[in-house]
Amino acid sequence: MNKKEELVSEGLVSTKLAAEFLGVSRTTLWQLMNRHELPWVHIGRARYIPKRALIQLAVDNLKWSESRFPLK
Repeated sequence: MNKKEELVSEGLVSTKLAAEFLGVSRTTLWQLMNRHELPWVHIGRARYIPKRALIQLAVDNLKWSESRFPLK
């Protein structure tokens, strides 16, 4: 399976659900897509976001204090 296939293998979500998952507005979500920080799929008139891409974006931007939240 190539990287693109792996990215979409866990499914796609609408822009509305993607924005809710990330806790951002749909405008911010569109900005992320337009800046190529978040991949998307165009099907018909709608755009869909790979679930795996949403999780990866959140992980890549995760900030925490190791002393308060140690990794197991």
